[in-house]
Amino acid sequence: MKKINQLFTLLVLFCITSFTYGQTVTGTVYADGNPLPGATILEKGTNNGVVSDFDGIFSLNTTKQETTLIISFIGYITQEVKAKSGDRLEIIMLEDTNALDEVVVTALNITREEKSLGYSISKVEGEEINKAVTGNWLNGMSGKVAGLTFDQAGTGPSGSMRVTLRGDQSLNYGSNEALFVIDGVPVTSGATATKSVSNYAQGDAPIDYGNGMSDLNPDDIASVSVLKGPAAAALYGSRAANGAIVVTTKSGRQSKGLGVSVSSSVTFEQAGYFPDFQTEYGNGSDMGMGEYSLWELTPEMAPDGVAVPRRYSRYTFGEKFDSGKLRYLYASKNWDTGEFTKLPWVYQDDWYTGLFRTGLTTSNTVSLSGGNGKGTSTRFSVTDFNNDWILPNTGFNKKTISLTFNTPISDKIKFNTKINYYLKNSDNMPGGGYSASNPMYALVWGFNVNSIDSWKEEYFEGRYNYANWAAQGEGG
Repeated sequence: MKKINQLFTLLVLFCITSFTYGQTVTGTVYADGNPLPGATILEKGTNNGVVSDFDGIFSLNTTKQETTLIISFIGYITQEVKAKSGDRLEIIMLEDTNALDEVVVTALNITREEKSLGYSISKVEGEEINKAVTGNWLNGMSGKVAGLTFDQAGTGPSGSMRVTLRGDQSLNYGSNEALFVIDGVPVTSGATATKSVSNYAQGDAPIDYGNGMSDLNPDDIASVSVLKGPAAAALYGSRAANGAIVVTTKSGRQSKGLGVSVSSSVTFEQAGYFPDFQTEYGNGSDMGMGEYSLWELTPEMAPDGVAVPRRYSRYTFGEKFDSGKLRYLYASKNWDTGEFTKLPWVYQDDWYTGLFRTGLTTSNTVSLSGGNGKGTSTRFSVTDFNNDWILPNTGFNKKTISLTFNTPISDKIKFNTKINYYLKNSDNMPGGGYSASNPMYALVWGFNVNSIDSWKEEYFEGRYNYANWAAQGEGG
């Protein structure tokens, strides 16, 4: 019986092996009469694929007796070839002339064929930028161009961005940014702040309203060409020594007629990463400060008739957490009755993370585009952009109106005009830096024994506002 089982196992293995080897497709990939190494051969509808070797040869074990292979290589037209197991194919790749003849915008709004350029250039289409709607359209460029680096300040939904190409070239930190060019016009893109100071716990921190390029409406962008290095942007002078980011905005339709386009987007965002905090010890400056109490209670206020002085600290070098310990915390006070109750001395998970909410960004654009088919074209668009950020009471609204008109005056002269109007409003952008006016400053110095819901209730119920704070400051 044992020998029969062994014989049966060998027979099954032989059948599986024969079946596997019977589903192999081999071949050679050629281009311009020569073997093409590095071509990708993929079985359609699966992740099963191989790459041709140095001699252009490949061998692929397919999942079916009859299948379709997809052969691709950069700069060549992707092909689909039907194949059966045991076939030996010879595949000839054809150049993708559309890719080779692609035109890009270079200096002074001049268009040239990409293959004729002697320097590196990258192009990003407007559709790619608009895939993810954020407070700053430059976020849509992130990761799409090699050597393009974005450094963003953590100062709110439209914080300024520092853009560099291929790293810093100078020890002067402020002179390493790439030059922005919109439709042939160089544009200065610097941060705008109300104040710039650096003292400890400053009371009036700078407000970052974003740099100039952040106001550009992404729905009006046709494409962005990134010119790398001084040779690429020589016509713009020394300002473009670190490269140039050339933005081409949309124009009217070239064919005769009128078109209407409506686009809407909704984006949700959440805080992604938080610092790691210790969860073993509560607030307190040292163990000798006495029993923690956020409130100062007179004998009449204390439930047991024993007066309790106020002992608290924002430092977290206090007592070790223990649910058996009872302390007067912020939530100990019943605001309706004025009574106090001791609560367990435990870590509150939301003391830091609970401040943040789900952000919402909406963008709605309506555009009219027309042309007479003889070179005259126009485009008019209106965009309403609204951002409610991940911090409560923070965000902005931006309205954009854009008008473009092009018409030929003669065979050699063309009239082109573009008008853009931006209106950006925000009544509460977060302050930057280490400042008491920055909500993150107060948050990081918060109490890990108090739930953030208690602070929210305090504010939204009107128990703590500027009027109360001012009265307390005057001794009231």
